[in-house]
Amino acid sequence: RGMAWTPASQLFPRRTASELYAEIRDLTKAGGDYTIHNYVAVIENMTPEAVLVETELFPKGAIEYYTKKNMGWDITEEETKEWWLLERGGDQGDYREGMQAKINNAIDCLKTHPHSKRAIIPIPFNSEGSENVDWHNAGQTKCCRE
Repeated sequence: RGMAWTPASQLFPRRTASELYAEIRDLTKAGGDYTIHNYVAVIENMTPEAVLVETELFPKGAIEYYTKKNMGWDITEEETKEWWLLERGGDQGDYREGMQAKINNAIDCLKTHPHSKRAIIPIPFNSEGSENVDWHNAGQTKCCRE
């Protein structure tokens, strides 16, 4: 599907998820000013295998564990003992509350406006309650889309 909101999108660089991660890490490495303005790239292959980027802190098993946890899917005590770490966010890294409502809100937005930039899943959005974010409210979604 093409990007309807800008014809210039065809000019954006194409990257794999791993290339994009390496590039942004290089651009924000120690010694720089850590500020990147208007960085744009397109990841064309969005299959789960292609977008999973492992790091030292988040190997594949940890990514899979936190995905299950934050989606509200069943996790075992064994998985928690193996993968949960304070360094991976502790309680701050727990985004389960209201996740289905957030997903339903994003789906409603895309069904209503297929090219909208307001179809967001806030993680976290605590000033008004992330599970209560509403795509109709530009104040809630503005910083996520600009």
